[in-house]
Amino acid sequence: MGIIASVYETNINETLEYYTTIPFWIFLFQASYFILFVALMKLSFHVKQQAFKWLNTAVISLLLVFSYNQFSDWNYAYKFRFYPVLFYSEFDRMNDLYLEQRDFLNQSANVPSQWDIQSFMPKYKNYILIIGESMRKDYMSLYGFPLKTTPFLERVKGTVFENYYSAAPNTQPSLQLTLYRAEKGETVYTDNIISLAKKAGVKTYWISNQGKIGEFDTIASRIGQSADETIFMKPLGYNSKKVYDDEMLPVLDKALKENISNSKLIVIHLIGSHPAFL
Repeated sequence: MGIIASVYETNINETLEYYTTIPFWIFLFQASYFILFVALMKLSFHVKQQAFKWLNTAVISLLLVFSYNQFSDWNYAYKFRFYPVLFYSEFDRMNDLYLEQRDFLNQSANVPSQWDIQSFMPKYKNYILIIGESMRKDYMSLYGFPLKTTPFLERVKGTVFENYYSAAPNTQPSLQLTLYRAEKGETVYTDNIISLAKKAGVKTYWISNQGKIGEFDTIASRIGQSADETIFMKPLGYNSKKVYDDEMLPVLDKALKENISNSKLIVIHLIGSHPAFL
């Protein structure tokens, strides 16, 4: 489903960037497959009708024989394991599942969270959560990379986690699994990190360099929309202007200096290591 979500929630710049990472031979193979299909269709018109009829019957018979086990277990579209129908049936099922989850997200915006705060005694005045993007551990000198790419992290006092992994290979499912509460394998869309902090009386900030696309149409933007303060560096979308992540520092500084009695949770969503944005 991550690929489906990426199609819906990714702008044209990031889509083009993604295509540049796909090996050229894959596009060549797909083009060859299509050309072969067209050639066979044209060839079929030049084959004698009777011969083509027998050939067609033989091909269908072979397909039925080799796909018997798949057809015998038919129950729903996703159990139709015969390729290429499998690809389209899986795509359709994942598309429906994604749209269903997106509807749940939109509906949950007007529903109170289910968090039950027993006690909250904050140790710090400010809590800052930085959400990276496309950052690899093996390119950080903190974890042994030979170039000094993370000098600040190496000298600052803190706890370094060695074995933290992204919850999913794509942005949308990774954020969903990380920032939302799940119960028995199902996402509770009203309960996320922002609604938890607000329930505890913490003032929340969402500072994003990801851009605000449409009417908060990404999963990260929907969470950000519910924060007390929401700041998008690119209010018109990714391609509205070029903004580097360090330009969020003055916004962060302003949030830190705001004089309030409550604790603060400041979430910063980076554009990160996307090649086309560096």
